[in-house]
Amino acid sequence: MSNKYPLHPSIYELLSNKALEVLADYNIFSFPINVVALAKKLNAKCVKMPDKIREKIKSFGQSIPAFSCYERKSDGTINWTIYYDDSCPIERLRYSIAHEIKHIVFQETETTEFEEKGAEYFAKSLLAPSCVMIKEKIFTVEAIKNKFYISSEAGKYIMRGITNRTKKYGDNLKDYEVEYLNKMEEYNDSTE
Repeated sequence: MSNKYPLHPSIYELLSNKALEVLADYNIFSFPINVVALAKKLNAKCVKMPDKIREKIKSFGQSIPAFSCYERKSDGTINWTIYYDDSCPIERLRYSIAHEIKHIVFQETETTEFEEKGAEYFAKSLLAPSCVMIKEKIFTVEAIKNKFYISSEAGKYIMRGITNRTKKYGDNLKDYEVEYLNKMEEYNDSTE
């Protein structure tokens, strides 16, 4: 989750906006989100990684908590499957599945380093939206981990982002963030 190859600010904005759009489209307004349920709503299957594949990955000295693959049907539709390694900590799996959801949302059948970097940011925005952290004043790694049920590593990554943002912009929210928070409030009022 390094910032070795940062994306252009407009790309971060697009990814953050799209993550909130996905959450709102599926009436997801409470946290932590259920990433498996969201994947299903996006017509993707989440399947335990077969032991044979997991062992093959490990034989290369790798650890891949989740990956997605697709099948293109003759009518042009794409069926997605997310394979996950159930031996990984659940917090790490949630982040990895959110990462794969980005590829599904953007229909990325071929990925580059650019798409992978974007998937990391999208996962952060999906699991722990900045506007929710600002609204609820969640500004410590521990509070982020507890609210959004993510790993310490992801919590630190998210904390760096929210710290940089609030230093630069204060508590100001983008229009799309205000829209999401308004929808959240309306939804919560209607379900009480």
